[in-house]
Formats: sequence, structure tokens, C-alpha cells
Amino acid sequence: MTTPAVTPASTTTPGKKDFSRLYTSPDPRPYMRYFATQDYRVLAAGAELYRRVLAEVGDPGAVVDVCSSYGQDAALLNHHLSGPELFAHYTADDVADLSREELVARDRGFYAGLRRDTAVPVLGLDASAAAVAYGVDAGLLAEGVAADVEGDDEVDLAPLAHAGGLVVTGGIGYVGPRTFARLLDVAEGRPWVAGMVLRWVDLDPLAELLRERGYRVQVAEDAPVVQRRVADDGERIAMLARLHELGREVGPVEAAGHHAALPFLAVPDGRPAPDLAALAAGLDRVR
Repeated sequence: MTTPAVTPASTTTPGKKDFSRLYTSPDPRPYMRYFATQDYRVLAAGAELYRRVLAEVGDPGAVVDVCSSYGQDAALLNHHLSGPELFAHYTADDVADLSREELVARDRGFYAGLRRDTAVPVLGLDASAAAVAYGVDAGLLAEGVAADVEGDDEVDLAPLAHAGGLVVTGGIGYVGPRTFARLLDVAEGRPWVAGMVLRWVDLDPLAELLRERGYRVQVAEDAPVVQRRVADDGERIAMLARLHELGREVGPVEAAGHHAALPFLAVPDGRPAPDLAALAAGLDRVR
């Protein structure tokens, strides 16, 4: 695993709450304790989307999870586990006093008993060395690179080159076209790209890059899912202002005080592309 000493940068999306302190802990308990209180649903919806994409496009060999954090996307993608069950696992009273090493050992046994037959190797990419290291040690990430790809020109992305798919659940706004261009530059093939992006974050720069690279891009505009509860009034005001700037109406999810995320999928020209609208059906009910 490539793990330079990297501290996550503040969000590149103005107004979005900065949660970087939650990503630098040696283990995921602070992250899970906070987001368990925030009606955080997008992780489960994203994992279900990626399973559906995988079932349509075939075995990619491995997928890169961009902004992988502690491997929570891989936990839900590869295991028989719901979002509430994942949060409950890390917020239970019997894990509160465990050392990191004890939690890692507990996690290895916990996830081994829930592994799906359809599980795929997940390669982590995140700015937090502590988070990536935990995901690898717990067996959620098969490999990991800890780096700020947006800002560091010297990052070695070769460990991620063999992946046939790239996924990103909510990381757009922290990373953008530069990160994906560099991943595509080192890729041994032409990986598909799928993710969830907040409605108030502009996906167009990444979509334009992918189209320039010969990809067909779909966005499921009519299938928003809850990301999480809006953190505070400042974040709510910023969300509404950005929606206005992007020419988007406030949707029912935002009106109810939550962030809304949209599924997107990009498949290289020359390969069959599944209908994203069909794949996204019912994701709003996934927990």
C-alpha cells in the first residue's frame, strides 16, 4: 500500500461542511458515530448501484473507490449488510473501548462471515493515509493509495492501473476531472465510471472530460436519493444558492432538509452501456 503522510484538504465545494477531522482518525468509529446521526443513506444506495452496474457490464477484475475513506463503500458493496447495520456495527457499546488492533481483528471476522459471492476487489484512493490503512488492514480494501491526486504531481497510481471500473460516492467536489484524468492515463484498459453526485455540485467538468476521452455519460436526473441531512443553516444556504446558480429547482429531498445525490454512469464507446434509468430505479428506497 502506498501511504505517504497526507492530511485531507478542506472541501473544494464552497459552503459544504468540512468533515476532514473525521477522516484522520486511526479507525472509523468517529466517522460512523457522527454520520449515524445524520440520516446518511447514500453509501447503501451507491453500493446497490455499483452491484447493478457490475451485473450488467461483467467482471472488471477490480474497481477503484475514489475517496474511499475507511472502506465503507467496499463494506456495503461486497457484504450482506445494510447501511444502518454498518453504522450499528461501529457505534455499538462493545466496540467503544477496543484498541485499533482489536477493532481490526473484530472487523476481519465480522466481514468474512458476510462476504457476497459476487464480491470484487476494491482498491482504495483517498487523501487520508489513516483511513486507507484501516481499510486495507480490515480486509475491506485489497490495495490502497493515500494521496491528494488533485494537488500532488508525483503520486504513483500504478497500483490502481489494473482496475476495470472507477466508483465515487459523494467525492465529486473534493476531487474532479484532474483526478479522473490521471486515473484514466494510467489505466491498462478503459474502465467504466459510476458514482453519486450531489445535485448542487457541478458534474459538467467531469462529464466533459469523460466525453473527450470517448465515454458516453448518463445522469439519472429523475432518480435523486438522500445523501444525508443538511449539517447546519450555513450549509443549507450554500446548497440552495448553488442549486440556483446551476439552474436547478429545489427538489423534494432538499426541501425536506437533506442533500440529494444523483446516480451517473460513463461507459467507453464501443462497449454496451446499460440503461442508467433502469439501474437507478428504486435506489431511493435502499437503506
